[in-house]
Amino acid sequence: GIADMRCASNQLTIENCSYSLYQDSTALCMRGEELAVSCSHYPFNLTVFSFSSRIKIKMRVGRFKCYASAYRFGLEMSLENEANAIILERIGTKNFTKIADKMKHKHKKKYWVEKVQLESSFFASKILHRVIFCLVKLIRMNKFDIGLANGCTVGKIAIVRELEDSEFVKLKPYRY
Repeated sequence: GIADMRCASNQLTIENCSYSLYQDSTALCMRGEELAVSCSHYPFNLTVFSFSSRIKIKMRVGRFKCYASAYRFGLEMSLENEANAIILERIGTKNFTKIADKMKHKHKKKYWVEKVQLESSFFASKILHRVIFCLVKLIRMNKFDIGLANGCTVGKIAIVRELEDSEFVKLKPYRY
């Protein structure tokens, strides 16, 4: 398909317009759309703007909340059927473990939440380089963002770079 088409303002046909291929596009079509028209300088923005975790050590339970928003062409879009959230733990470099992946989306409040029973290995020892974070990924596109828990000392940019090659963000075939 064709995307990001640009034409002169006085042009009546598309013969001399420039364009790029859809897979290289910044304009994303969503389910049911055949055409996406942008009048915005920012075609798409996905942001995890808050992540909280509450761990009850005696009960070995964790409760996680992850807030995210997305804007297409300057208009807020619903993430309810377009994105998933999971909680990951990073120990060291490029060593990710899934903690929670059945998060429920609360549409009106714009967050995902899940309460999970934590493995005993989670409490086994004090790990110096442990980072717990929320990853929100669009279902049919390689777009994602992460939110780090409060008090995290590791940089977000470093974790995002490590995640780019991981199984957690690679696009899987999607059937309509």
